Amino acid sequence: MTSSEDDHYMDAMLNGLRGWEAESLRSWVELCSKGGTVVDVGAYGGVYTAIAIASGADRVIAYEPNPVMFTRLESTVAINHQSGRVTARNVALSSFAGSSTLFVLDGRSGTSGARLEDAPRDSEYTWAAGPVVSVTTLQDELEMLGVSSVSALKIDVEGLESEVLEGARDLLRKQSPTLIVECLTESALDKVTAILAQFGYGSASPLDHPRSSPEGALAIFGAGNFLFRPEVSDSQSTGFGKKREYSPYGNE
Repeated sequence: MTSSEDDHYMDAMLNGLRGWEAESLRSWVELCSKGGTVVDVGAYGGVYTAIAIASGADRVIAYEPNPVMFTRLESTVAINHQSGRVTARNVALSSFAGSSTLFVLDGRSGTSGARLEDAPRDSEYTWAAGPVVSVTTLQDELEMLGVSSVSALKIDVEGLESEVLEGARDLLRKQSPTLIVECLTESALDKVTAILAQFGYGSASPLDHPRSSPEGALAIFGAGNFLFRPEVSDSQSTGFGKKREYSPYGNE
């Protein structure tokens, strides 16, 4: 059984999402309100998926490799009567096609934090090898599903976000969807930023960061979600307000 004490996500659920990833969710709502198909990579229990449909997305493709959480994802979709507009996929996304062992917190297979064997694992916790899961690339998935257009993409895969992007190069090059990407370390953020820069994306905009200055620039790194948008001129503003750039040195 999952308790609120050992899982920040479940704690948020029990408290009605009050304050949980508030800025990320606001950005996600704005993106999804434009309609189209959005992709939720690392959907977990389905919060971002359900909010996407409720906000106006025409379709969500949701990926969750953990069998325990995939069942919860399907339940969330069903409870919200969204089955006709959500395609739930019980596979992991990365830069290759094959299989991988999913590692979970020992004795707590349903908590957040499950990750593929190649992802970093915090030595503060005890990990256990879980099920072997199928792995594929987002590009192969979109082709298989016949998806020709993606307007927004959210990625939260516990340290392998850059690998998901590597497996989605055609999508990034041809369609330039706006992204919300979790980065747990500064090196992970650097990898994601470097990949996206190849496809015309601007600097990362930190979301939900407690150390943000009033102007929004970060003086020091903090794990969390980051917003990435294709670079546009002032006349092509997407309506998210002032651009906030991440810099390890703060404002200059």
